[in-house]
Amino acid sequence: MRISKDPKYLVETNTIDFGIVEVGTTKEVTLYLHNDSDAVIRNLKYAIGNKKVELVNPPERIVPRGVEALRFRWSPTLLKQPLKTTIEITGEEIYG
Repeated sequence: MRISKDPKYLVETNTIDFGIVEVGTTKEVTLYLHNDSDAVIRNLKYAIGNKKVELVNPPERIVPRGVEALRFRWSPTLLKQPLKTTIEITGEEIYG
């Protein structure tokens, strides 16, 4: 599995960059999960570096050679501030 900033996999990343967000507003960032294998990957688990970042309706599985959008949401509660954090994804490969 790989994560990219675009569905065509031009730029690989494991960083979610929200930029500067105003207090009282919410910003969403979309990244893309790519399954480069011939297996279904199921039981996906997501570890986000900042617990205040929400992953909206994450997929539980991804088909072989498939691409799934991952939507992340963050709302700062203090001063206008930037946020950049990381994500790690694991899953179980099922062949056949």
